[in-house]
Amino acid sequence: MDAICDIIFVLDIIIHIRTAYLDHGILVLDPYKLAVNYRKKKEFRLDVMAVIPLGSLIEIFHSITGFDIFDPYVGDVNLPTFHASRLPRLLKFHTMSKFFQSTDRYVARFANVSVRGRYC
Repeated sequence: MDAICDIIFVLDIIIHIRTAYLDHGILVLDPYKLAVNYRKKKEFRLDVMAVIPLGSLIEIFHSITGFDIFDPYVGDVNLPTFHASRLPRLLKFHTMSKFFQSTDRYVARFANVSVRGRYC
């Protein structure tokens, strides 16, 4: 399941790299300029950090050192396991928020057209 999520995140980065933008009212379609523009944005850094396979890096660290970073035992108490390796995925919240905003605008516009069409 983590691999599927990582693939979706990488595809999202590829789509954002190829997304056109307006520069002084002119639509920019040059692939190099699109990539440079996306790399300058804060969203790019957040997207890259969200894709880092932190769980795999922790497993490699554990296999090399033998030290378990997320040891659930504290003294004699067994604490519930916390999957902190999945926390970087929360950095994709900005993309989800933009998606919901654009979807909400589309649905609201469609609902207004439908209502007007019935009563006109």
